[in-house]
Amino acid sequence: MDYSNFADPLALILQDYEDSDEKNVESKSSSDQILSGISTAALSDSLKKTTSKLQLQKQTKSTKCQNCDNVWKYKCPRCNFHSCSLDCCKIHKEKYSCNGIRSKVEFVPIEQYGYKNLMSDYVFLEDVSRTIDSAHRYIIDNKRTRKRNYNKYSHTLKRKKFNKRQQE
Repeated sequence: MDYSNFADPLALILQDYEDSDEKNVESKSSSDQILSGISTAALSDSLKKTTSKLQLQKQTKSTKCQNCDNVWKYKCPRCNFHSCSLDCCKIHKEKYSCNGIRSKVEFVPIEQYGYKNLMSDYVFLEDVSRTIDSAHRYIIDNKRTRKRNYNKYSHTLKRKKFNKRQQE
């Protein structure tokens, strides 16, 4: 989709994101052409061995709860701790003093950066902008009341200061 007609910054970001995806697809097709020249029999044997080893390693690493060695069902958003139940999750939070809230400013490598991370960053920046705008409006709205209160009590405050000076 062409987002160039939109003035919204998110639309421009999405356009850049889609353009980078198209470049990745083009580079993948060129790498496929290179690989097609190599004999498929030689590749298939080596690929089967490496992929089967990787799959076994992934399965053995990721199937157990890190507390009790049962099959895990839940993953902590903050530290990716695998747990199987609420009890294990509570033990994890107490043991590692983890609050379970995902860090919005955590570093994400460019290889893992995707649409989900892009939207998370965009929402975070919108929240920051909203907070700044709210604080700015609060300051402007309360200027009048501060001036009014100062004018209301300034005469009595000046009199008290004058009386203190005379007593000294």
